[in-house]
Amino acid sequence: MTRRGPHRPGPPGRRLLTAGRNPAPAVVLLAALTALTALTAGCAGTRPVSVPLPIAPSGADRLACDRLSGALPATLDGAKRRPTTPSSPLTAAYGEPPIVVVCNVGVPGSYVPSARLDVVNGVGWFAEAGDTEIRFTTVLRAPRVLVRLPKAHGSAFGVLVDLAGPVSAATTARLPGG
Repeated sequence: MTRRGPHRPGPPGRRLLTAGRNPAPAVVLLAALTALTALTAGCAGTRPVSVPLPIAPSGADRLACDRLSGALPATLDGAKRRPTTPSSPLTAAYGEPPIVVVCNVGVPGSYVPSARLDVVNGVGWFAEAGDTEIRFTTVLRAPRVLVRLPKAHGSAFGVLVDLAGPVSAATTARLPGG
């Protein structure tokens, strides 16, 4: 029997790979699986978020929603912006589970003029707690803006701070009942 190479039997030009002698294939496979896991873990944050469209605004409200859409940040409290479906300048989504922003919504059913508002950097938000999310609506601005914040996100403060500037610049304050 003729030996090819240092202690490796086999045909010329071919090397037999064994786990004990050459760990490179196992390392490459492990690296590939790790990369695939990282990619698929981030997929939820890149898929479009289904957001029902509000009634289409007109006139000044349409212009305000367009201004807001152009002024929204790339991140809200560290959550990256995601596409929405259907795609619309009236909606935006961030992170996983998604934080949703909608321009031109109606008055929340539970709102009364004497309700308490959470004012963050000059923008008043009416909060409604649900089972899985808290809904914040700018009831005293035209057009109204809604933020649906999953309870899993925790505090709303960072989100509302990040939105206060764009909402204040794009929408108009109105008097209660107006």
